[in-house]
Amino acid sequence: MEERTRRFERIHFGPREALLDDVLRKALLGEQLRPMQMDDNAARLLALLVSVSGARSVLEIGTYFGWSAIHICRALGSKGTLVSLDVDEEHVRRARSNLARLDLTNAHVLNIDAVEYMRDAAACGREFDLILIDGAKRQYPDYLKVAYPLLRPGGLLVADDCHAGGDYSSEVGGHEAAVAGIHRYVRAVTASPRLTSYLIPTQHGLLVSRRSGGDGPAPSRSG
Repeated sequence: MEERTRRFERIHFGPREALLDDVLRKALLGEQLRPMQMDDNAARLLALLVSVSGARSVLEIGTYFGWSAIHICRALGSKGTLVSLDVDEEHVRRARSNLARLDLTNAHVLNIDAVEYMRDAAACGREFDLILIDGAKRQYPDYLKVAYPLLRPGGLLVADDCHAGGDYSSEVGGHEAAVAGIHRYVRAVTASPRLTSYLIPTQHGLLVSRRSGGDGPAPSRSG
């Protein structure tokens, strides 16, 4: 199935844009980073979700080298803003550099703990139209708890890697803790009456959840 999808992409979408290809090659081949970024199809889909939802404010948890941020910023255009969070200073440096290479100025890439930032943002009454969760997998349930109050009614919560089929051994806590975190997140959002969720079968599994109207606590992470 995966190979058929790749073949379809090669035939119908053609080669990757040269500048994007250069960003990717520099990160994966030049700097020897692990291939943890979204696949091309998922990145295009993410940009489409930003565009068709009419999002103007997007929050990204887990910047890495800025691959998803590039696609989000392009979809937002000059009328929208991305806030992207990462605790790794090198990730932040690379992402800022890559965004600058593509002349994308509508992103604020911050070197900060995501949970800390979201708690402070909620206390200030901040809201986002779309929130992308793609950080430490073991923390997915924690991200959900603090991200949900920031998501406006009708907004989209998007989580990558929900197939939980990758190698997460390099993460703090190890592979099993990462997989357990993803599974707890998936159970929480799919069981919540305040979220309508859809799994899109990208390479790593993109779970898209739409928040219904009205107030209420975050979906339980123990479900």
